Amino acid sequence: MNINTEQSRNRSANTKPLHIAVAITGASGAIYGITLIRQLLNSGQQVSLLISSAGRQVLAVEHNLDWSADETILEQQVQTYFAPQQDQNLLTLSQLGVIILPAMPAFYSQPQSVEDMINFVVGKICDTLDLEHHLFYRWGETQ
Repeated sequence: MNINTEQSRNRSANTKPLHIAVAITGASGAIYGITLIRQLLNSGQQVSLLISSAGRQVLAVEHNLDWSADETILEQQVQTYFAPQQDQNLLTLSQLGVIILPAMPAFYSQPQSVEDMINFVVGKICDTLDLEHHLFYRWGETQ
């Protein structure tokens, strides 16, 4: 995901929604993308979805997602683009300013479910975008 960091740092002063591209390639972490898209749409952001054919298959099989009838995506009018799978050099991408945020849940929050771990990672992405959320408790916060 390529993020304009200057715009991200000033989110509290800027009420204009961000336009964020989310890419789903076909790995089993596709649920992170779907959860992130829902969180972004709920916070009023504009989302573009880039998805490979393998990504569509993973979502259809693992998450029983019917592309012709998924109400969240259709009602929110997410722009969807289909892209072939490509290997990218992470160093090159980071040098271009792309923020690389690995999906690594923390266990200090003592997650009770897979959903808690997914929400942690999605919450960290929202933190990077300076978007308010209530997906997890931060270190030192009480529940």
